[in-house]
Amino acid sequence: MQLKKSAISCGYDGPPVLRDVDLTIRLDSSIVMLGTGGLIGTKAITYSLGLAGLLCGVILMALSRLASRRAAMLLMAGLIATSAAPAARADKLFEESVRADMLKRPDGRVAHVESEYNDIYVTKRRGELTMSFQLKGWDYTESVTDLVDPDALVLRYSQVMTVATIYPSELKKVLMLGLGAGSISTYLGRFMPEVAIDVVEIDRRVIEVAKQYFGLRDTERVRYLDGDGRVFLNRNKGLYDLILLDAYRGGFVPFHLLTKEFYALLKERLTPGGVIASNVHDGTKLYHSTVKTLGEVFPTLELYPTGAGEVIAIASMSPAPDKDALASRAAALQERYKFRHPLADQLRRRMDNPRAQAAQGELITDDFAPVNLYDAIGRERPKRK
Repeated sequence: MQLKKSAISCGYDGPPVLRDVDLTIRLDSSIVMLGTGGLIGTKAITYSLGLAGLLCGVILMALSRLASRRAAMLLMAGLIATSAAPAARADKLFEESVRADMLKRPDGRVAHVESEYNDIYVTKRRGELTMSFQLKGWDYTESVTDLVDPDALVLRYSQVMTVATIYPSELKKVLMLGLGAGSISTYLGRFMPEVAIDVVEIDRRVIEVAKQYFGLRDTERVRYLDGDGRVFLNRNKGLYDLILLDAYRGGFVPFHLLTKEFYALLKERLTPGGVIASNVHDGTKLYHSTVKTLGEVFPTLELYPTGAGEVIAIASMSPAPDKDALASRAAALQERYKFRHPLADQLRRRMDNPRAQAAQGELITDDFAPVNLYDAIGRERPKRK
């Protein structure tokens, strides 16, 4: 969640990603299948046919030169492995038709939905679709989606939050508390196709709006669950390698998701080597108190200021990797997944001596959590709608 809307990002005019095409190639009595995920438009059809023709040509040449059927099959396996990464990344995590329809709409308000928890607004501006909440006359930007480029993270804090992927010893399961329009979960899901992601959102209408206007869809590995984050963690004993915290109501996190007891519960739901990453608004007593409370539970604490009013806090029970180890991990993950927003750029924001930020804070507990008061101390009010 971000208090102010980011500047409009540039569109993407590169080649489309190939999806929903199956290319079957028969070698003697064996069949090799090559899948490519969801297809969009005539350009993509052209790319698909081109790829099919290229593969067929290579295979025909190989069959004419290679003496054994086994050698030809090995060649095919290599070709499939080479094309597997972009095909996997094309996993259909949103409905392209929904976003295409939104892109055709004129600028301005698209929808206003009232729920038990929020006044939800969906607004279009050029190629971007914004979800915002209004609370007591104040406007809070929750998420911005680039309708042209599905791999772009518009808000800076969401870019910086991806630095958390560097820290876990392995990354197979992710839990995210707070959905918005699903920018972060979609980004991680597209670039890390083997990772399972659960997103828990207390407001079911937010999930409905995200699906109706932003095109989100549940898949076997990316699920959107209706419920309170803390209740979910109490009822579900599963462990996660990475837990992302981005649950806001208006300009602040609900108090029961900020206490020492809540962070202790998170610790119990982490795998060995797992980490949590929390989006925290800076510049207030609540920020300093959040840092202090996290530090009481987790021996490792790292902070990454976004420069736009937020700090991404990384906390873990494992010792923090040193600077060189973090750089090495970032480079390895970037090479493997080809993230749109390079991890090295996010890593440069790492703060020296993060625990100094706790000096002005107070410990937040279930019995003592004056969140509203602490959030007001030092806060610049967001703009009225």
